Amino acid sequence: YGVHERFIRTSAPRLPPAPAGWNVRKAQVAAGWTSTAFAWFPTPPPPVAARRLPGSQSKLGGCEGFARWSEWLLETEPGATVHVFRYEPLAAVPERSPLLVVRGAGDVAGVLDDEWLPVLERRPVIAIHPRLGEEVLLTADRARLERTAALSGRTLASLQVWDVLQTLAWALAGDPGLPATIYGQGEAGVVGLYAALFAPAVGQVVLRDPPSSHRSGPALLTVLRTADIPEVAATLAPRMLTWLSDPAPAYDFTRHVYRLCGAEDRFRKASALAAAVSRAWEAEEERL
Repeated sequence: YGVHERFIRTSAPRLPPAPAGWNVRKAQVAAGWTSTAFAWFPTPPPPVAARRLPGSQSKLGGCEGFARWSEWLLETEPGATVHVFRYEPLAAVPERSPLLVVRGAGDVAGVLDDEWLPVLERRPVIAIHPRLGEEVLLTADRARLERTAALSGRTLASLQVWDVLQTLAWALAGDPGLPATIYGQGEAGVVGLYAALFAPAVGQVVLRDPPSSHRSGPALLTVLRTADIPEVAATLAPRMLTWLSDPAPAYDFTRHVYRLCGAEDRFRKASALAAAVSRAWEAEEERL
């Protein structure tokens, strides 16, 4: 038990003394992901096949007066589909920049979260249930699936990161420059964070109670040899990283890097999702 901890060296984050040193380290971290945990990502990505499900309604109980609703199945890679719910504001001139919500294990499909309602006054919300994310798996079943995925150099989390990327591409089709925001709670937030690092169109990641280490999840092959979650989050700088909970002490490293990059105001806490989203898009629109 724990023999892998003795024979495989893991990487510990070191506070860089200057921006130039961080830029070197950031490139090393990114190279580590692309050559290991995400090396299987196809280039170029296959087109996303989207099918609107029969029975999708123009309105959904709980958001009347706020949004139109539709339910979709997206084929993110051949033979793999994910469940997506799209909510469009009823405002006369709605904003186009979307909020992409990554749903976690056990989140019930099609259930509108109350914290999205204020966002729906102005912005579209797209909720994705990544592969194997609509139900809580038994420990034995999850272990079996993880072992099967590992045979092809994948994990459940890396599959989910790909699903989020493909859903984002579908959501931004025709207008890829829109400043999207990704939001997730717990492990789903870490999945969204990794997706954002592959997607320059994402201007902000919003997190609530993410794990502070991959030792707690989500699992990605060999990732701890390169970096753990707080250092991964730091590579998002200077893009916005917003918290809806108090960051764990391990994320003090992330805050330090944001300060080093001259972007400390972009590592912040918001009182609610709507506040985080509105402030983020206002800042992006000023630059545009």
